[in-house]
Amino acid sequence: MPDPKEGEPGWKDITEQCKPIVEELLGRATELFGQPTITGVQVRVTDFSEGPRTCFHNGIAYIRIPPGVSADQPVLKRQLAHEIVHVLSETRRTRGWKKASLLILRFTMATSTHHTLSTQTNRNTTRHTRR
Repeated sequence: MPDPKEGEPGWKDITEQCKPIVEELLGRATELFGQPTITGVQVRVTDFSEGPRTCFHNGIAYIRIPPGVSADQPVLKRQLAHEIVHVLSETRRTRGWKKASLLILRFTMATSTHHTLSTQTNRNTTRHTRR
């Protein structure tokens, strides 16, 4: 299925370049936060002026990265980490957006500083949500 934005000025498919990073981050995010709310979702990544954002179309998650970011590996990984949490759950449409923002921040920081989120961090998140 073609990307609905394909052919627009500044659009470039970088899915293959990002595939190893996306697979790693999806695996780590799924371990920490659980299975995606949409099963079997495919992920495509593009350089596009509407980024950074993630949108869904016909069962495909399109991660839009601002032009030029794909040339800077650490920045690309941080941006993808942020967007991967959106792939797991379309939280912008729910009341859980503040909780998701905290998860996004922690996951993005953990992946960008080469630290892993520990069980303690996960417990803190759980404790925080019970209050």
